[in-house]
Amino acid sequence: MRLLARVVLIIGVALLPVLAMQTFNATALRGARQADVRDEALREAQALATEIRWITAGVRNTLIALATNPVIRSGDPTACTATLRALRASLPSLRAISLLGEDDVVRCSSDTFAEGHVRADAPEVGLARARGNAALGGYSRDKPDGPGELPLAYPVRGLPGAGPVLVADIDLTWLAGQLARRRLAPDSLLWLADRDGIVLVNLPGPSIAGQPLPPSDRGALDAAGPSVVERRGPDGLLREIGFVPPGAAMPDVFTAIGLSTERAFAATDAAAARGYALIFAGLLAALALALFTGRNIIARPVRAILDTTERWRHGDTGARVPTRGGRSEFARIARAVNDMLDAAEAGQARLKERLAELNAIYDASPVGLGFLDRSMRYVTVNTRLAEINNHTEAEHRGHAVREILSTTAADRIEPLLERALAGEPIPPHEVETIAPAGARR
Repeated sequence: MRLLARVVLIIGVALLPVLAMQTFNATALRGARQADVRDEALREAQALATEIRWITAGVRNTLIALATNPVIRSGDPTACTATLRALRASLPSLRAISLLGEDDVVRCSSDTFAEGHVRADAPEVGLARARGNAALGGYSRDKPDGPGELPLAYPVRGLPGAGPVLVADIDLTWLAGQLARRRLAPDSLLWLADRDGIVLVNLPGPSIAGQPLPPSDRGALDAAGPSVVERRGPDGLLREIGFVPPGAAMPDVFTAIGLSTERAFAATDAAAARGYALIFAGLLAALALALFTGRNIIARPVRAILDTTERWRHGDTGARVPTRGGRSEFARIARAVNDMLDAAEAGQARLKERLAELNAIYDASPVGLGFLDRSMRYVTVNTRLAEINNHTEAEHRGHAVREILSTTAADRIEPLLERALAGEPIPPHEVETIAPAGARR
């Protein structure tokens, strides 16, 4: 691996702890934000339950006041109807107020359509008589194509027999308008349902009042108390849903608020993305700085040293590493390399001088001298040996002893050479041969 690549790798490894800390912080912040969203969803659901309790409490107080009215207690249909109509005109939250007799037949009502009808199947009427107090019913309609209502019944006490019951039908359209004034966060959902899980109000979007809650949410009706669940809605958004089951805050009403986690996490995710972007930008800046520094401070001095040694390897003994002074490690290395090269060059000069002297002695020697390789072939001979053997120096080079000398001389010399090549010390020997001109050698 090249030195510059190692520097870049070191920078990348050094940034790993920073990346790990950013990931840990982003995860911790997201977890904390999720806990905040869950708490907020539960608070909103409980606040919604409180608001419904106050609305129904206002209707209940109206019925309590009516139950003490002499006109209502007298049972006079004409006077009762006039009284109920006048009161209904001042209460836009109610669709109708009716007085039921002991037989559950409507004796008088602010709605003419309701007079004479039987409401025996209304569970809130029986509950009101049994409790002796107000009872809230479930989703209902006074007409098949009419708007939805939420009835609240209250017994008229102190009269003989089972006694009449006052019923006020809360207008769900009005209730939806009231709840729409709440400042819900974007992509939030609101539900109201009766004790049977029938939707009373849903916000925002098209009304699904009168339809049952989705099967995944019906289990919340039987919860022991307020809680929070995570659900993905029909629109595909994931939400933290805080809910208050029937009986926890207001009997027979289910309230729920769903807050979008994606919307809640938007700021946290954006901050995390900015953090990762800054780390990435820092990584790019660090890499760019490392490349610049590596090339100019590390790679260039190293390359100069390598180039100088390469030139020396090819015979340029005058090559030196450029130095610009300074006290850096590379400047000190360059000076050390140059000192070493100076010493090597001086040594080579002395060696050449010594070799020149030896060659002069070798060539001028009155004794024939020569060098052979391990194959007993001549490598070099001096002038005197060339004369003795009656062959030029070039004719000796690369030829075997037997090719230059006579057979008789070669037979005597070759065994001695083999013993010498084997490392055996050989005492002086004389071999006499006859030159072509007849002279002895």
